[in-house]
Amino acid sequence: MGFIYMRDKANSLLQSLFILLGITIPVSVAATNILLGLIIFLWLFEGNIRFKIKSMFSEKWIVFLFIFFCWNILGMIWGDNHNSSAWIFQRLALLILFPVLITVKFKKSTIKNSIIVLLTTLACVSFIAILQELNYIRHISKYLSFVNSRNVVFTTYNYHNIILAFGFLLSFLYFNNRKNTLWVHILIICLYFTSIFLEAGRAGQLLVICYSIYYIIQFNKNKPLRLVFFLFSFLLIQVLAYNISNTYKQRLDTTYYRIINIDKKEIQQKETRFVLASWTIKELIQKPILGHGTGSFKYNFDKDQILKERYARHMTPHNNYLFILYELGLIGFVLLMMIFYYKIKSFYNRKFKHQTILLTISFLVLMTIDSYLYVFSIVALYIYIYTIFINYNITD
Repeated sequence: MGFIYMRDKANSLLQSLFILLGITIPVSVAATNILLGLIIFLWLFEGNIRFKIKSMFSEKWIVFLFIFFCWNILGMIWGDNHNSSAWIFQRLALLILFPVLITVKFKKSTIKNSIIVLLTTLACVSFIAILQELNYIRHISKYLSFVNSRNVVFTTYNYHNIILAFGFLLSFLYFNNRKNTLWVHILIICLYFTSIFLEAGRAGQLLVICYSIYYIIQFNKNKPLRLVFFLFSFLLIQVLAYNISNTYKQRLDTTYYRIINIDKKEIQQKETRFVLASWTIKELIQKPILGHGTGSFKYNFDKDQILKERYARHMTPHNNYLFILYELGLIGFVLLMMIFYYKIKSFYNRKFKHQTILLTISFLVLMTIDSYLYVFSIVALYIYIYTIFINYNITD
């Protein structure tokens, strides 16, 4: 009886810590790490490990996740250097959280409170970020560390926008058919939108534009006049954002200029992403099957002193797929794709499958823009919202 009582207490504490992640993930990597460590410990303390392992490996994408992790370990065998392998494994270790959370039976109240806590935290972060961007509180950055005189509160502008975009997607799941709280949802959307388009993070801006168009079509697909009205209204909002936010205007203009002039030497020699991608493609085709080995990219890239001086801070080629192809070859790339293929396939028998698939496709898109598989806050939030999505059917 004593052990059963302790196990129930452990599960209750685990549920509470999961809710707290809704606060820590957007604001503190250190606090999130502590909570994740405690969650894994409590998960082990609960027992039934054999049943949990059997349950997690019933999902094919989890099987491929472990195979992919093992392939990274095997990647230490070949190649000339593995200096950055510790950096890679530190980030891949977060993926262990996936199989842990999918075996936890979350209560209805836990999922509901997690959504409320996360959306509220992101609303507060958005509000502070807006005040900072409008220069109302930037001067107090020397007194309060979370107010950053250079980047957005708590994190960098690109991560900030992606985090808000994921929150934007989650808000539609929660507030759908809740007419009595429509004003709360509108307020949240306004805060997220304003903060996202005041900042320079193009990835988050792209996601929220795609999400908006998706929901406009989804909610009005049988009402042509309303569909045209909302699409036109959204286009008008984009025009206003372009003319009001100098940052948004500059990012769009710069992106457009680079795309239409991609064939010019000026872009090919100076554009960071083009230089990194060109070098990576040229090198990866030399060892296409196995790649150059885990943790080899940075060392090999830095052999060119000119490139090393210009791009010293870059650990990857700003593209997850190219990075994995370079280090782990076609085999590693196929294993990564199998994870997402079977994950998306597993959604078809679930409720709210469209939102969950949209979240997963979003992450696939993000990996073309940068190596977000190795960004702690983005992966942690993706896992967190994914867990909420697959458990949300119990809240109805």
